[in-house]
Amino acid sequence: MKARIISGFCYALVLVAFFLLKWFLNDYWFDVLIWLFCLIGSFEMARACGLPKPQKGIAIVFGLTCIPVFVAGELAWGLGAVLFGCFFALACVAMLSTLVGSYEQVTLESTAKGVLSLVYPSLLLGVMAYVNHMEDSMAALLLIFVSSPLADVFAHAFGTALHEKFPKKMAPAISPNKTVIGGIGGLIGGIVGGLLVFLLLYLTERTAFGVWQGLLFFGILGLFCALLTEFGDLVESAIKRKVDIKDMGNLMPGHGGILDRIDGTMYVTLLVCVVFVLVSFL
Repeated sequence: MKARIISGFCYALVLVAFFLLKWFLNDYWFDVLIWLFCLIGSFEMARACGLPKPQKGIAIVFGLTCIPVFVAGELAWGLGAVLFGCFFALACVAMLSTLVGSYEQVTLESTAKGVLSLVYPSLLLGVMAYVNHMEDSMAALLLIFVSSPLADVFAHAFGTALHEKFPKKMAPAISPNKTVIGGIGGLIGGIVGGLLVFLLLYLTERTAFGVWQGLLFFGILGLFCALLTEFGDLVESAIKRKVDIKDMGNLMPGHGGILDRIDGTMYVTLLVCVVFVLVSFL
């Protein structure tokens, strides 16, 4: 528990540092954090899937280069998302091409896992890079990185404190330690996170929402962020069970690897991206 608290605190400090860099300098500093997530996460995923060398190399190289490609596209033409999509398609073609170029080393199963390694985490983190350059990027990223971790914290606290009185499991075949009461706590944490983000934005005059509109919008969105956080956690738990490992890595003692920390966060990013894009058209 002590190791979990210390590594979680260090992770929070890193997030705060990059948010301050984004707030006071420019958006590209936060791209550095996303790039680190992508690079380390790609390595963790490729290793977990046991990819043969040619496919592992493609997955890691894509994780190393896809965020810089996005940033270059944004800087040069404002078309980072388009360039990233083309680069992702190229990486998928390269992965499929190993069936010919490395026929003796690879299998259809390893190729499918290789494509999965391009999607998870690199493609999802590409969406995060896109969010980082949206008009309301600060609000969106704060919502992602406050509501999702608070959902985890509240879920862990509720589950630890109340699991004996409410032992019903959420998904026993996938994650035996997750309880329904912990899930309910996570939903509360997501709502709290959404409300805190709005209050911060309101006090710093970085939102056009009125008080009650903002509280309702961010509270509801925080609830759905918590739902996706819990779903993302279960998805990663299912992947780890399929490949028979406990953690994706050991970079964060008590948590595991980077992917163990940002699994739910990546799913939340998709939701926040869609919602903020839709709101921008209203």
